Amino acid sequence: MNNKSGFEMATNIVRFVVFVICTIFYFSQVPGGMSTDVKVDDVKKYFSDESSKNTLVLYIKQASQSGGVKVVNGVQTINKSKLIGFIEKEGSFFVQYAPFYNYKRIFQLGIIVIFYIIVATVLSRTMVYHPGMSIGFASMDFVLSTLFIFFTGGIKGPFILLYVLIIVHVAAQFGTLYSVGTSVLTLIVLIICSNFSQFYAVNSVTLINVVPFGLFLGLTGFLVGSLYKLVAPVTVSIGSTEESTVMPHMVVDDSQRRLEEITKKYQAQTKELQRYAGMEENFRRKQREFRGIHEIIQEIVSEVDIKKLLPLTMTKAAEECEARVGAILLKLSRTGDLRVYERYNLSPISEKIFNCKYGEGIIGSVALKGEPLALSKTDKDPRFSFFANCPERIQNFLCVPMTHKGQSKGVILLCNKLTGSRFSEDDERSLSILAGIAATAIANAELFKEIANKNEELGTANRKLEDSIEDTITTLAEALDAKDSYTREHSKRICKYAVEFARYLNLDERNIEIIRRGSLLHDIGKIGIPDRILFKPEGLTDDEFTIIKSHVIEGAKIISKVEPLRSLCDIVKYHHEKFDGSGYPNGLKGDEIPIGARIVAVVDTYDAMTTDRPYRKGFTPEVALEKMAKFAPNQVGMDMFLKFEKMIREKNFFRI
Repeated sequence: MNNKSGFEMATNIVRFVVFVICTIFYFSQVPGGMSTDVKVDDVKKYFSDESSKNTLVLYIKQASQSGGVKVVNGVQTINKSKLIGFIEKEGSFFVQYAPFYNYKRIFQLGIIVIFYIIVATVLSRTMVYHPGMSIGFASMDFVLSTLFIFFTGGIKGPFILLYVLIIVHVAAQFGTLYSVGTSVLTLIVLIICSNFSQFYAVNSVTLINVVPFGLFLGLTGFLVGSLYKLVAPVTVSIGSTEESTVMPHMVVDDSQRRLEEITKKYQAQTKELQRYAGMEENFRRKQREFRGIHEIIQEIVSEVDIKKLLPLTMTKAAEECEARVGAILLKLSRTGDLRVYERYNLSPISEKIFNCKYGEGIIGSVALKGEPLALSKTDKDPRFSFFANCPERIQNFLCVPMTHKGQSKGVILLCNKLTGSRFSEDDERSLSILAGIAATAIANAELFKEIANKNEELGTANRKLEDSIEDTITTLAEALDAKDSYTREHSKRICKYAVEFARYLNLDERNIEIIRRGSLLHDIGKIGIPDRILFKPEGLTDDEFTIIKSHVIEGAKIISKVEPLRSLCDIVKYHHEKFDGSGYPNGLKGDEIPIGARIVAVVDTYDAMTTDRPYRKGFTPEVALEKMAKFAPNQVGMDMFLKFEKMIREKNFFRI
């Protein structure tokens, strides 16, 4: 056997079986067994020597005269306890008939043995094996065996077999040498105990019968130890032949030690896993709680209308904490008082009771201190009298402050817990989270309302500004119109062409609006050109042309002085730039020219060519496009021209 703990378990079973067998045999030999009465004839047969019989017959006769002997169905019986009391007074009975009058002690020792076997079994199953375990069990066996033997007639009694069990136990666990040593120790103990008159069976132990018994025990130990040496290598040499040939019992010990270490580590890991499992379950429970809180928070923070926010918060708080009654009180910005703004199963009478000044009463103090408060009527707290006149018969309550950035927004009050006699710490934690989120949501709702009011004011201001801008543009256009009627109509046509072309190019509405305004005022700089040059019928000198070209710079200066019109400066300043860089005022080329200025340049050229002038008739759209195609690469860029031409043809050569 390679499992010493398993061997100890097997030993416990054998120990119990041997004890039961010996006990049964013992009580089968003793007159009366375990009964309180014993037959007179059985007692006479049990006591064999004549002296004892005569003494007993005299005692039985005396007992019969005093009513101590009963006759049941014609059979005489005598009380065993009284008989034993008589025998104990007669010292001559002690040694020879100890089994008879010690039956109660044997029973008591039996109870001890059963308890010992149970303890040994538990220790063998739960503890890692150590040689001290086997030594302790063998020592206990030795003590109990010695007591049984000397209580039941010495080595002639049945319990002498318990010594054999000890020898077998030691031989199997420690080897032949230890079993022989135990046999010698047994002989010494028996001889020593035979000198103590307190033991009832001392006269049964003599050298004549002890020495053969000792030799029998020694031979038994030798045979068992030798047999174990033969069997052990076969049991443990599964993977290694060498290990089985050298000290096989040591191989068993090492294998058992490794197995016990593995078992110990496994048990430790199992406990650790169980601990982690408990932690995981607790985490999952908290996760479920906070998932519910998270869902509530998402609903609350997404609501910016305070008229919807407060009922939502009140309902969720009451459901989460299982409250029958509740209220949300907000702090008034004007007076600082706390007023009920949302009720949950709350009567008008209680609403009036709950309304209070900030910092006063049980509710006001929670708002002031910023700390939650939970009380039950059973707490006998004098502050609970605040709710005495409430029709809801308040039994318990939880009040939590709503604070945002250090400023009190009010409190959430829950009353009458549906389950239990008071609100728990989990309720307080959950409601505190909700109150904090609600306070932030209320602050956001107030801010949102304030922003909405500001936006409305801003919208009004923007509309006024737009009107003002349009008035400015109109005023500037009218000033230009007063100087040149052609320019007036030209700017209006340019505006319509430019807006249509900008939409055709899929520009956004903001840029389209800039192009609309810029095209209207693109020639605003001409308002400062002298009439003699502006309306000169013959050709212009170089100096005069330089003055004409200055209108783009002057126009940009005029526009830049009006803040809302500064975005139009690029169109006014660069609409005479050319794609090849030969334009003015900066000689920009290609994509350096802003898109708005390029659009105005294209439509400006097209309108100038298709419009009648005093000195010539305007070209048809077809002719105008053909002529533009020739100089487009240098002036407006071929890509821009082709898109413009495509739009004109798709719209059937429209004229505005």
